[in-house]
Amino acid sequence: MEATQAARLFHLRENGMADVQRLARVLTGQSVGLVLSGGGARAYAHIGAIQAMRERGIPIDFVGGASMGAVIAAGLAMGWDDGEMETRIRQAFVESSPLDDIAFPMIAMTRGDKVKARLEEHFGDIQISDLWLPFFCVSSNLTSGSYHLHRRGPLHNALRASISLPGVLPPVCENGAVLVDGAVMKNFPADVMRAFQLGPIVGVDVTRGRSITDEDVVTPPSLWRWFWSGEWRKGPPIVALLMRAATVSTGRDLAASREASDVLITPRMDKIDIRDWRAFAPAVAAGKIAAAFALDGLDRPVNDLRRRPSLAERARAALTPSGRG
Repeated sequence: MEATQAARLFHLRENGMADVQRLARVLTGQSVGLVLSGGGARAYAHIGAIQAMRERGIPIDFVGGASMGAVIAAGLAMGWDDGEMETRIRQAFVESSPLDDIAFPMIAMTRGDKVKARLEEHFGDIQISDLWLPFFCVSSNLTSGSYHLHRRGPLHNALRASISLPGVLPPVCENGAVLVDGAVMKNFPADVMRAFQLGPIVGVDVTRGRSITDEDVVTPPSLWRWFWSGEWRKGPPIVALLMRAATVSTGRDLAASREASDVLITPRMDKIDIRDWRAFAPAVAAGKIAAAFALDGLDRPVNDLRRRPSLAERARAALTPSGRG
């Protein structure tokens, strides 16, 4: 990647027909890009959406995302099947909270050691350019005031930056820049995907629906009741406030991202707390239902939404009355 400055890199496995078919889709405008938004624990819904796509035989050729959506997208790029995806995400985020290594809040409320260790455990030292699928994720560069695009370098470092929610996880420092959660500046980066993927884009946005109301902040629980109930493992209510603040996109930014999506999937997440890391099953189910509804309502296969016509199709169109006119 560094030597050639290639815009895109594709890996072909020996006797890998699926890889050859992917290249054919790229060349004919039928490659499918999948973009996954941030959204804390609500991002589990992305797993259900992926399952619905696979059940319908819809290929996934490019993947990208922000924050927790980036983590799920990275699992796809690693080649995880449905079973491995569920197992690894459960181990990393569901079976115990990734945010309970509480620290004195000089920079953040947690040390971030648990998150870092889990990313290294499940993604190892792999480079982004060595993933089976072209992958990107975004973080927010507080130094320059713009989003930062990760398309090369160690995968676990890019993911650590993309999920570094300000105030909750310490930021990542890279080449003099301070990087935090991608959701702060580009929570649903479908327009970023459009820059290097000409085929159809499927976007899954889990940020719609009720997130926080005045009841959550006007009458917070007492400290002792919050502690003894075990709710502290989710983090204090301020975590929900920070997470929701980070995932609220501006109208213009959200409109641009949704306009870049040929298929937009918006699971109903009203009953799932953005920091409820144990809400795995209902979130996955919500994603699967929403994806099935959106995909089954299409009048043609996803691959064909931006397919370039063949020479034969162009010839036939030229012979029609409208073609002669």
